[in-house]
Amino acid sequence: MILFDRAKNGFKIYKVENIKEAEDVINIESEDKQLFYFDDFLGANYYEIISAQKQKHN
Repeated sequence: MILFDRAKNGFKIYKVENIKEAEDVINIESEDKQLFYFDDFLGANYYEIISAQKQKHN
């Protein structure tokens, strides 16, 4: 329901399977409102984010 509400209010909705897909379509210079949806089954995407942050800081 949240996705439908946001789409109705001008958000571009992106369903992504992993962080790489989100990075490929995100546009920080655009004034378009963007919302990313991904199902983090068993925390796989969370683990990927945490691992990438740790590698950047080392």
